[in-house]
Amino acid sequence: MVSWIGIMIITIDGPAASGKGTVARRLATRLGFDYLDTGAMYRAVALAIHRAQIPWDDSSRIEATLPQIQIHIAPGQVLLNNQDVTQAIRSSCVSQGASKVATIPAVRQFLIQKQRQIASGRNIVCEGRDQGSVVFPNACLKFFITADVKVRAARRYRELSARGDNVSLQQVLDELIERDRRDSQPGGGLRQPPDAIVVDTTFLNPNEVVNRLEREIQKRTRPNWTGRLFYDFVYWSSYTFFRFGFSYRRTGWHLVPKLGPVLLVANHQSMFDPVLIGLASRRYLSFLARKNLFEQPFLAPIIRKLNAIPIDRSMGKEGIQSVLDALEQGQAVLVFPEGERTHTGEVQPLKPGVTLLIKRVNCPIVPVGIAGAFAAWNRHMDWPQPSPLFLPPESSTIAVSVGEPVDSAQFKNLDRDSILRDLQMLLIHQVSKAEHLRRK
Repeated sequence: MVSWIGIMIITIDGPAASGKGTVARRLATRLGFDYLDTGAMYRAVALAIHRAQIPWDDSSRIEATLPQIQIHIAPGQVLLNNQDVTQAIRSSCVSQGASKVATIPAVRQFLIQKQRQIASGRNIVCEGRDQGSVVFPNACLKFFITADVKVRAARRYRELSARGDNVSLQQVLDELIERDRRDSQPGGGLRQPPDAIVVDTTFLNPNEVVNRLEREIQKRTRPNWTGRLFYDFVYWSSYTFFRFGFSYRRTGWHLVPKLGPVLLVANHQSMFDPVLIGLASRRYLSFLARKNLFEQPFLAPIIRKLNAIPIDRSMGKEGIQSVLDALEQGQAVLVFPEGERTHTGEVQPLKPGVTLLIKRVNCPIVPVGIAGAFAAWNRHMDWPQPSPLFLPPESSTIAVSVGEPVDSAQFKNLDRDSILRDLQMLLIHQVSKAEHLRRK
């Protein structure tokens, strides 16, 4: 199981009987994520329409019926209007009906809204036909599972036969070919996202596919081995330096999500801050750095290795887009909403531009407070002022406090002043905790 706190959506799309359902369930179990079978939702709608004796192509009557349909998805169970239909929706008839009603725009919008509501604030693997392209276009990772149509037909035939359905292999093959044709038409739902990882399961068993997907997840959410090696070297050498030289202390590091996109927001006291927060988060961080730093021969290669993102202004349009791009790739990004190092040691008013970023992110926001770094090395000092370990705490003893992740959705409907106020209060609270830790 992956140790995870926060929000990460993984989508798995593909044609019928490609094995995506089995793979999605097993992957979710292995990661410790929730699982959303969107195909079951379409089947439930089809079953409701069938029971209401409405033709599959009567879009007006179907649309009028949608408000009366209640679907609840639980682990291993599908409820339609509070009735268990887990087995009923798996018949060949309902399967064909699901493909037909899925072409009706009103049905798709009805279920897309429900799918987004279900996934909101959860770590989840979503399986379907348009999850990565339409429902969750900003998903952290997208997979498209496919297989030869004859292999898919054989799989579906074995599944139906095991349930006692009286069908022939040729009949199943013909239905799949027709379904592929219908699903691939405009409005049919089946779309391969351009940024999806394509996995052909024709010659793979489910465990092999899950292993492949897990390797892809690990590869895209961790730095490459040379980057890790350098990062680990910098991490431990920096930790030793700050621990013995500044009595460095930290708390709350376990609250930072271990995988997927996360935005860390912190007060800014010193040039030390990005390293101090990297030590506290135990996460490979990206952070914004002014472009002129990349022009310095000694510093440039180091900050590049440390995943710095060059920008002109931290909370300008360029900086905001750089952060969004990094989050889109599943990275952990550190920003300083004050925009520059404090002149006094206190949390300064936040830059209004940060509200544009906060409103657009769709990931956990983790507040971080730093105390003591201003006294250790602020913008008015030429050299750092150490506070060696094993001596009584001094003003330059450094501490970092990491707070509970905050759901970015709670900021969506707030105005600019409210976002700035709430965000500043989060930072002040963490700085207070760091100050208390520093004085112990």
